[in-house]
Amino acid sequence: MLSLLAPWACVLAGCIFVSSAEVFNLSDQYPPLWNESPGQFSDYSMENGKYIIDPWVYPKRMGMYKILLNKTASYFEKFAPDNEQNFLWGLPLQHSWQFITGRLVDPTRTTDCGYESGDRLCISVDSWWADSNSLEHQPATLGRRTAFKMHVYDEKCSASPVVISTTSFTVNYIDMNYFLCALPFLAAVDSGIMGISSDQVLLLPPPKDQTKFCLSVSSCQSSFPSTMRKWKALYKHLQSPSSSFEDLLKYLWEAHVSSLKDGYKIFEDRLDYYSKPEAGFGKDWCVVLDYLAAASFPTIFSTVSEFQKALPPRVLVDGDRAPFISDFTDLQNIVLLGLKLLHEVDSATGSLSLAIWKILMKTQAAKTLLLEFFEAVLAIFNPTFLG
Repeated sequence: MLSLLAPWACVLAGCIFVSSAEVFNLSDQYPPLWNESPGQFSDYSMENGKYIIDPWVYPKRMGMYKILLNKTASYFEKFAPDNEQNFLWGLPLQHSWQFITGRLVDPTRTTDCGYESGDRLCISVDSWWADSNSLEHQPATLGRRTAFKMHVYDEKCSASPVVISTTSFTVNYIDMNYFLCALPFLAAVDSGIMGISSDQVLLLPPPKDQTKFCLSVSSCQSSFPSTMRKWKALYKHLQSPSSSFEDLLKYLWEAHVSSLKDGYKIFEDRLDYYSKPEAGFGKDWCVVLDYLAAASFPTIFSTVSEFQKALPPRVLVDGDRAPFISDFTDLQNIVLLGLKLLHEVDSATGSLSLAIWKILMKTQAAKTLLLEFFEAVLAIFNPTFLG
């Protein structure tokens, strides 16, 4: 078992149960522009009896997550107050990490989407992590280093970005996130948990490649029936008084992984346009999610907030090689290396390592041992972690 834990120590050392060491204040750690984002359906415009939402604008997409969290808050009160244990926090927090690290801008630079000189809140349809969308018209020169300006938001999530000049190229992160926004949101609408009927919401299409994206409950059910059923199963069990937190996490991860696989199958070819390190990181990330799912990683606010501090703070460029990236922290370097090692182990064993991992993670004792192991490793990087 320890041979399997070794890469995981690198991946999650700084990420698990930090809340056990400190009091966590949600309001101090909200994603950028959280307070400015819509918090109820009436904050969106309505046409012909339908709420019209533009998911290609950062606050509008963030508002979809915000409404989802608000509407499900009452079901998590039995686990902790103030929505602290709502594991759906992982969705907007991951989206905010993409925004903060500059992964939502137009990588082709044929538009000003996401840039300081244009619409800084625009989400580009050509970004892989945000919607896994088409790069078919993207020039091959994206594989080379090019200078541009991008927004990097400070740790206090202020509305005013710090604009920096950098030498790199951006990565298509937008597309993958779309599937982790539209599908859970629309499935929640269809489940009845949102308090409106299934035909009362319509998402606006992107400026191109519209056929790659579902925009309503009916179209998402038609295009991704299995994944929509898994999200609805989660919401059904969420409303059951007898459901445990651990059981709900299993339903969450089944739906989460299914959503990502839907997006990855459509947009995998787009990784060819990225730098080798960034493309590798994208692939590594897709693999590690299967292991996170098997371990029922708790995607609550405090855990994910700390987890993301260990992720790359910017897009990777040619020449970046963990653990020797000078502008990354030691932990970020180690985690990036750990992700790569885990992917290599998974590939070398034909996913046998994942099968063994799933067997090990079937018992609560193994999960507890895993968390204790990670806490011990974290203490190496942060001696004050355990007090």
